[in-house]
Amino acid sequence: LFVSVDKQGTGFGSQLMQHAKAEHENLNLCVYKENSPSVSFYTKHGFKVVEERVDEHTGRVEFVMDWQR
Repeated sequence: LFVSVDKQGTGFGSQLMQHAKAEHENLNLCVYKENSPSVSFYTKHGFKVVEERVDEHTGRVEFVMDWQR
């Protein structure tokens, strides 16, 4: 999820996440390990880290996260 900086912290991202979770049985995503605010957001919404790997395009460490109903 990408939420405009001026909308962050307003609950808008949580509303988008709730909608996505209502529409799907499972969701997965990649997020950079260093992006702790995003990792915290996804963890708060029930996502679990299922893999840690290096992004082949950037060389940065990323988490693969998964959520299942």
